[in-house]
Amino acid sequence: MRKTISQTENGIIFKCASCSKIHIVYKNLNFNFDKEEYEKFAKYFEELNGHYWEYLNKKSPYQRKIQLPIGLKNFNILLNNDELREIKQLFADANVDQPEIIANFKFNINNN
Repeated sequence: MRKTISQTENGIIFKCASCSKIHIVYKNLNFNFDKEEYEKFAKYFEELNGHYWEYLNKKSPYQRKIQLPIGLKNFNILLNNDELREIKQLFADANVDQPEIIANFKFNINNN
């Protein structure tokens, strides 16, 4: 059983009843956190200024100019500003203390 916390076209945040973790799925990314880790992760994204990072990395060879290190030495998340806004919307709509219970969910996975 999953308890939906927030959902957009390309992502969902839900709490798993069996493991009590908060799961974030966005396109092909998946993160699994306890409540404290989730809150830190959400705050990190909420404070990001996409326009600033796109400008700073405008000469980057990557199509997506927002580059987010996630703690692994050789791994970054690459986003564009629209994707960052959607992730921020996931967090803005989220209330981890009052999730809505659903059995199934669907969301669009784009191959960008």
